[in-house]
Amino acid sequence: MNQKTSPLTPADIKTLDIVSDLKGLIEDVKENFDDIRDRQIFFFEFKEKLNELWKISKDDMKKVALRLEYAIKNIKSERLEEKQVAALAKAIEVLGRSGGKGKEEIQKILLDAGIFTVPKIEGLTELYVDEC
Repeated sequence: MNQKTSPLTPADIKTLDIVSDLKGLIEDVKENFDDIRDRQIFFFEFKEKLNELWKISKDDMKKVALRLEYAIKNIKSERLEEKQVAALAKAIEVLGRSGGKGKEEIQKILLDAGIFTVPKIEGLTELYVDEC
C-alpha cells in the first residue's frame, strides 16, 4: 500500500531543528560534565531551548515539552547528576522519535533517574500538621 505523507510545514521544520539542538546541548552537558562552568552554560541553554520548543509546539509535543520543562525547572546544574543527564538525553531521543507520542516512556525514563515530572507542592507537610 502506498501511503502519501504530507509535506513538512515550516513549524514542523522548526520543531525538528529545536529537537536536534536539544540533543546537541544535552550531549555538550554530558561531554563537559566535569567542568562546572561549561555544564552550567550548556544546561542553561538546554533549558532555554526547551522553553522555545514549548512555545512553538502544539498538541502532544507541547504537553511533553511542558512536562520536561517542569521536570528540570528547579534542577540546578551544580546538583545535576550524570544519570539525570543520561536520562534527559534518552528522553529527548524519544521525543524526537515519537513526535510527542512517547509521554509515558519519557515520564518513566525521568522518574527512574530521580527527575520528577510534576512540580512539588510547597507547604504540603504543613497542611497536614495543621489538620492534626
